[in-house]
Amino acid sequence: MTDILKTPALEGFIRMCEDGWLQGWHERNGGNLTYRMRDEDVEAARPAFAEVPSD
Repeated sequence: MTDILKTPALEGFIRMCEDGWLQGWHERNGGNLTYRMRDEDVEAARPAFAEVPSD
C-alpha cells in the first residue's frame, strides 16, 4: 500500500494548510480549504485505496 501522505497532491495540500495557519487564515475565514484533484493526482493516490470498498 502506498503512503498517501507522500503523494504530490497531499504534500501540496498539507503545505497549503500550514501556510494558511501561519498567516492566520483559518480562524478569520472559518478554516475551510478545497483542493480539486487532477486526474494524475487521483492516479497517484489510487494504490492507497482498496479495489473493493469494505465496512
